[in-house]
Amino acid sequence: MIESLRAVGYDLPMAIADLIDNSIAAEARRIDVIFQRDATSPWIAIRDDGNGMDKPGLVNAMRLGSKDPLEVRGEGDLGRFGLGLKTASFSQCRRLTVSSLTRRTPSQTCCWDLDLVRQTDEWTLLLEAFDESSDEVLAEVRPKRHGTVVLWQLLDRVIEEGAEDLVKDHWYSEIARVETQLAMIYHRFLADGDIRLTVNDRPLVAWDPFLVGRSIALDVERFGDRAHLIEVRPYVLPREADLGAKDHSAAGGPRGWNAQQGFYIYRNRRLLVPGDWLGMFQPEEHHKLCRIAVDVPNTLDQAWELDIRKSVARPPEWVRRELHRIARRTRVEGRRVYGGRSAGPAAGSRRAPIPVWNEKRRSSTGEYRYVINRQHPVVDSLLRDEEGAEPARTLELIERSIPTRQIAGRYAAGQLATPDPSGDDRLLGGLLRHAACVLLKQGMPDAEVLSLLRRTDPFAARPDLIIALDLENLECP
Repeated sequence: MIESLRAVGYDLPMAIADLIDNSIAAEARRIDVIFQRDATSPWIAIRDDGNGMDKPGLVNAMRLGSKDPLEVRGEGDLGRFGLGLKTASFSQCRRLTVSSLTRRTPSQTCCWDLDLVRQTDEWTLLLEAFDESSDEVLAEVRPKRHGTVVLWQLLDRVIEEGAEDLVKDHWYSEIARVETQLAMIYHRFLADGDIRLTVNDRPLVAWDPFLVGRSIALDVERFGDRAHLIEVRPYVLPREADLGAKDHSAAGGPRGWNAQQGFYIYRNRRLLVPGDWLGMFQPEEHHKLCRIAVDVPNTLDQAWELDIRKSVARPPEWVRRELHRIARRTRVEGRRVYGGRSAGPAAGSRRAPIPVWNEKRRSSTGEYRYVINRQHPVVDSLLRDEEGAEPARTLELIERSIPTRQIAGRYAAGQLATPDPSGDDRLLGGLLRHAACVLLKQGMPDAEVLSLLRRTDPFAARPDLIIALDLENLECP
């Protein structure tokens, strides 16, 4: 049975998160994740300063199925089955040692060693550390006054076989993955200052999926009765042009923009599902700015079919209908923002941004195509300066030759380079001076030139370059 429980399906960040849930439930304020790699016996420890456990409590915590999933629990309880500590640990290691002490009782230690269970063919729970080496590690990481430390040794699922350099690279890449995932899963706890979470002494910084304060927050909706109240907060995030390349990259999250769209399911502020349309829609480029926070109480665990790993949640049909309605509204707004009509004033106003490309919809098929904006100042100047139909035909040739399939494929594979408004100042500055010369040649006053450039793509995202533009000394061909 123990060997079978190893195949529940945890990855390393998910397994560690399950133990952190226990620490939060024990009212811990500081939680440390410690990775120690050496040639003979690498180990991982999760230590907290929570309430700790006395000997009966610790022995019960080491039992498989130590909780009834149907029992009524406190609002802040993040557990359910009483399996998380064991299944999460067994999924990564073959030796699990837990040492805990309370404010009133001394340190107590229990150990599961899967090889020993196999040898004895019995449920052999040790009431001490397995050996002297385990004792030495515990002495190094055990809480000082109160709290619990979970020690993983014999990391057969974490350390892969291979050349030393490959093993080392894998070890450090796993640490980085743990950091990014935990910063996402517990971002509310970290942002509110409820816990301090470190990985190898590095404090984690919360990753906010919704960019609150910079995103469009749609109306909050609540439904369900008092004991089963669900709260839904839809957000539409800013475009890259409104964020800047660095912030845009960070906001993409661990899995990237397209994979992070959809519903974010929370249970007692802990993130369970980090972006998924729950089978209602397919992820699409035009809706990648849509993220919807859904807060669910633990009284609905069974109705939502929450699994042992706390990574899969399926809403009941009455909730699904409401979420589908809210998602459709959010996706409409997300598509509008994605098309470039969210930044600044509404399209059609004198201050609206002037794009290089316009989106047009075929009413007969509902399909969209993209055409070069003939009213863009530089394009308009080109059409005026060059007599005849040749410039217009050249623009049509470009429009009809856009490699949309290749672009979509490269974007889906994460291989598409996108324009960076904070990138090459020299290149963008040259384009800005060219556009200024075009407008000056039309007899436009300096103040009007600057005003127009401030709302013209791609310069609208770089007001600093426009401020530095010296029109009086500008050399135009």
